[in-house]
Amino acid sequence: MKIKHIFAGILILGTIAALYFYFFGNKPSNEMIFEQNFSTFLGTNEASKSPIPINPVRTATTAIIPPAESTPAAIAKFMLDKGIRAYNNSDFTEAIHQFNSYINSGEAQPKEIGELRFYIGVATLAKGNTTEAEKIFADLANDSGRKHTFQEEAQWYLALTYLKADNISQAKKQLKKVAKIGHPYEEKAKHILTQI
Repeated sequence: MKIKHIFAGILILGTIAALYFYFFGNKPSNEMIFEQNFSTFLGTNEASKSPIPINPVRTATTAIIPPAESTPAAIAKFMLDKGIRAYNNSDFTEAIHQFNSYINSGEAQPKEIGELRFYIGVATLAKGNTTEAEKIFADLANDSGRKHTFQEEAQWYLALTYLKADNISQAKKQLKKVAKIGHPYEEKAKHILTQI
């Protein structure tokens, strides 16, 4: 009789363990989900594949050395091209520096500023600085004035930022916003929501 009770106990514990691993053990880590969904933005609207106004993937047009013409516009263009080149080469520290220098030069138009801030956010997140990336993407995602092209992309990257930072409650909240009908990242957001 004792053997039956021991066997029954082992069977129950085994069943509980199997159910636990089935429901909880098969979920990928937040870091893995982030890695599967994060990529540096490559110059097209991922939903429509249309070209974007500020395109870091384009070939920089100026030489690597500073321009001989020292007008503020020429110097600013040089900084922008240098930032684009750095971004394309995954030198995100330099890209952030050059994009910020261009923004602060006074030569950038308001729409360019918003778009470059998006790229700064992506570069910042690529470097793993989730605190700063969150600030940038939150500001861009909530920009009701649409001073830039990337509001929906910023909403998506904000969700990824929360995921990277292990802030699951905020990630879920943001992913639910992105999962609404018509959002270019709707399907990806719905898929991640099933994983976390």
